[in-house]
Amino acid sequence: MNQIHNAHMKSRGAGGSYTDIVPLGIWAHKDFDEMPEEKFQEKYGRTKDSVRDTAPSYHELWEKERGGE
Repeated sequence: MNQIHNAHMKSRGAGGSYTDIVPLGIWAHKDFDEMPEEKFQEKYGRTKDSVRDTAPSYHELWEKERGGE
């Protein structure tokens, strides 16, 4: 079974918050953090920026589920 991690797309040290999180499988999260861009794109068919760009959508879904925004 693949565990899902809250992958921070922008570190807290760089000004990131809970709004900068994308759910990724444990291995995709590890690869996102450690792989060079080209290898990540080859393996997953997406750029790291395209993954980062999904954070606002996940935050919006989270807010709707909890009755916010």
